[in-house]
Amino acid sequence: MKLKIKGLTKIYHTESEGALALNDVSISFPETGFVVITGESGSGKTTLLNVLSGFTGYEEGDYFIDDVSFLAYSQEDLEKFRKNDIGFVFQDYHLVEDYSVIDNLIVSLLVVGVEYKKAKEQSLNILKRFGLEDKKTDLVRNLSGGQKQKIAIARALVKEPAIILCDEPTANLDGPNGIAVFELLKEYAKDHLVIITTHNYEDAKDYASELIRLYHGKLTVHTKIEEQYGRTEQKEERKTNFLPLSYLHFKNHIRRNVFKVSFLGIFIAIIILLLTLFDANIDDTWTKVASQSVFNNINANEVLVMRDNRGAMNEDELSSLRDNSHVTHSQLYGHASEMNYYYRENFDYEMDYEIGSQKTGHGGKEEYGKTVFSPLRNDYYLKNYVSFVGENDLSEGKLPTEYSEVIANNNYHIGDKIMVYFRDPAVHNFNTFSLEFTVCGIYRGNDDNLYFSSTFMKAFDFLEYYGVKSPLHVTLNLFNDLTKENTSTDLTYLPIYKPSLDDDQILISIYVGMAMPEIFRADVSIVNTNVTVFDNNMDVSFTKECFTEELTAKYIYVGKNVFEMIMKDYVSNTSRIYLDAYSYMDEVVAGITSRGYNCLSAYRTGSTVYDAEKQTQRAVILIVSLVLVFLTTFVYFVFDYLFEKKRQNVDRTLYLLGLSIDNIKKNSAMIIGVSCILSIIIGICLYFILAVALQIPFVQNINTYFRFHHLLIASGVTILASFFVWLWYSHRTSFLLKGGKK
Repeated sequence: MKLKIKGLTKIYHTESEGALALNDVSISFPETGFVVITGESGSGKTTLLNVLSGFTGYEEGDYFIDDVSFLAYSQEDLEKFRKNDIGFVFQDYHLVEDYSVIDNLIVSLLVVGVEYKKAKEQSLNILKRFGLEDKKTDLVRNLSGGQKQKIAIARALVKEPAIILCDEPTANLDGPNGIAVFELLKEYAKDHLVIITTHNYEDAKDYASELIRLYHGKLTVHTKIEEQYGRTEQKEERKTNFLPLSYLHFKNHIRRNVFKVSFLGIFIAIIILLLTLFDANIDDTWTKVASQSVFNNINANEVLVMRDNRGAMNEDELSSLRDNSHVTHSQLYGHASEMNYYYRENFDYEMDYEIGSQKTGHGGKEEYGKTVFSPLRNDYYLKNYVSFVGENDLSEGKLPTEYSEVIANNNYHIGDKIMVYFRDPAVHNFNTFSLEFTVCGIYRGNDDNLYFSSTFMKAFDFLEYYGVKSPLHVTLNLFNDLTKENTSTDLTYLPIYKPSLDDDQILISIYVGMAMPEIFRADVSIVNTNVTVFDNNMDVSFTKECFTEELTAKYIYVGKNVFEMIMKDYVSNTSRIYLDAYSYMDEVVAGITSRGYNCLSAYRTGSTVYDAEKQTQRAVILIVSLVLVFLTTFVYFVFDYLFEKKRQNVDRTLYLLGLSIDNIKKNSAMIIGVSCILSIIIGICLYFILAVALQIPFVQNINTYFRFHHLLIASGVTILASFFVWLWYSHRTSFLLKGGKK
């Protein structure tokens, strides 16, 4: 490769004046040989090397490369020339300080397209020639100036360019090391062109094939000392492989990059959390005030289910409903779950004794007393053991099969008797009654619920289903001991099976006005069982004594025969499913209705009034969360750019080694892209650690609204932010490499 300059003039311009660096210089360089350029400081030696390498332009004259004018070179041509044909040893080294010694050599070979494995092998060989093999893994920043100089020369030699330009290559070397370097360069100059600058010609005169002397920018001496020999071989151009270049970046900055992707991952986790919070507040149900005018049990996570044709449901159907990933439990007898129950005195309820007075038949007053039931909490509803409790959940005992058997927690023992009170304020107007149960199984976990048998649940499903219709019609024949008068009244009752009664026995207690129950006698006659219920004309009559046990007039206790007669044709057409979170309501309902069922959320039906304060809070959260998403994304952009900015010195070195600006942009795209992907992965992991593993209640609550599209959106905005980081970084780096000022 022939280099030639003709009448070349280079002026450095300042704000006030221009400095003449080269003045009408003409030189024809040999294809091979050892050319030494000498001169005092400021004579133009470094400027001449910069012109020859293409780093610096000129004002007058021309520069020819293989007889082609430099002015005809495109940016791409110039970059190829520097990449394939020029090796440069700079005065200030331009090594990558954070890279190891061997990686500084490998990177120069990767730039010209050498495979990583071969590049490593060649780099090891050249280090051995310079006596630096024991320093191969040391970071460059920890080396002495002389060692850095030798590495810079080794880096120029390792890619075997046609031309090596060395600016004061032995300035930081002692005598023996300087001689060794000259020997290597002289050997290389046999079939390549080596051009060096030095302020001390005596050091290089024994190796020079040509001598050039500059003085104040003018050529004063050009002497051929030794004939050139050999010709340079044209090397095949190879494409740069960016993957190993990126690998070297991550390898040599592993701590910085781990910190970077972890730090940026935090922002991504925050973005996912904010998006989930935004979606959680899109659902306005939590701002509604629940009303119990229609339903008593308005749990947000429960849904009533029935067939489209209102047909009877069975346990097999419920098993299929539980296949939904967000359905935790299901139970037959969906109406029964409307009933509250209370079984722990002074915790679930309390009993007060009230004393009052009433007028007697002789115009006087008579005191009376009665026990008043007062609930302390209303959050326990009837549950069938099926799907809630299995045999493995019991520490002892068995599952309930009989009407009066229950499963309780470990505060009880097998065979204990529990008095349980029941009422449904929505349907039964706060009427309360009680039944006694026997503990047949002990629940292994910490659960205060009682779990009832299917027989019991069916009976109470009947009560709830006919809670308004009251299917049992009763005629009461009352005799007043005071007035000696008989009265008769027709009432409707809900029958409650009480196993302690005789098979055909009926037990009722009633107040008339404020009278005490003891002053009345009653004959009870069941005259009809509401034929519309059973679609037949059943007429049943019983006459039994009326006991004075406390029971409100809404209900009537019955024995086994009466109960079975009433219940024999009853089937349940409703069931109830339980979700792990309300946020999955829409998708669960959509899946179930597509299979031929109707669904009803008692919570949604019972929520018709909005809480104004919560509505305002919801609106604020929606706006703030959305703003914070954009703000967090911007902060991600800023920090990502600041991290990338630290890489500009590396890219400048790559540029000087011959990597084109376009390829620097591609390399940056790969590095930023890999960092972005790793940050997204870490961000997703951090989010799930925050949302699941750390058990933070607030995060867990909003996490129920987390959906896959939140990951896609968070990934999308961070990829977009990384793309703009790459655009801005590439623009700034390109500007600086082309000579722009910061």
